[in-house]
Amino acid sequence: MLFTAFGLNAAWAQTSDARATEKARAKVEKIGAGTKTKIEVILRDHTKLRGRVSHVGVDDFTITNAKTGTSQTLAYTDVEKVSKGGSGLTMGTWILIAAGAGAAITVGAIFHSIRCNETGC
Repeated sequence: MLFTAFGLNAAWAQTSDARATEKARAKVEKIGAGTKTKIEVILRDHTKLRGRVSHVGVDDFTITNAKTGTSQTLAYTDVEKVSKGGSGLTMGTWILIAAGAGAAITVGAIFHSIRCNETGC
């Protein structure tokens, strides 16, 4: 109740919004314009946008949808979250999956061969 009476709740919300805005700006600047990297943007109204960054400005950036070719300029203050789009799995993850599958097949083949040698197949 004291927080509301002294306006501290509103001040905390403003600093939280400012942090989210700076975080979005830093992420977009790190990805950069003109790259082939796909991004996903979630706006404060929970709208999801996907595409590539075609322009990075001080107060806003432009995202272009690859399928439709339409561009949309977004203010950093309207953005809740920015993340890289794509398949969701990195190359390292796919390598680990393949190595695990290969190891499982190898172990299965070894146990099968031991069982066949002892009992005959």
